[in-house]
Amino acid sequence: MDADAYAHLQYLSEQGAASNYAPQISIVSATADGLEATFQVVAADADHAVGGSDRLAYLFDYGDGQTGAGATHEYARSGRYLVSCTATDERGVSQTDWIFVAVGDCDGRVSVTWGEMLRSWRGADLQRPVPTAVMR
Repeated sequence: MDADAYAHLQYLSEQGAASNYAPQISIVSATADGLEATFQVVAADADHAVGGSDRLAYLFDYGDGQTGAGATHEYARSGRYLVSCTATDERGVSQTDWIFVAVGDCDGRVSVTWGEMLRSWRGADLQRPVPTAVMR
């Protein structure tokens, strides 16, 4: 069982049948300027409008062994990185999205947006990771 599903089951066990929906998250784009990348993230939590107290915490895995809460990251060297961002609500339920980013001196064939990245790698055997399903 993955961590997101386990956290949700644990919450239901402790809190009862009251539902806590996983936040929705999407890394909309990534832009690179030299070795610095900036990520645009859109997230929402359905419970926030009802209860009014949910705040989302963000954790990026920049794909180079570093993690952080910031939407901007400076890479040590050029390359292509798979970046994830996890949004977690105050009750511990989370959701994750991924995007590829190319920084520094890349050959230009790989773009930083998902659709362009797929078109530029022509025929490579790649799949976008599927966000973890959370029981409701």
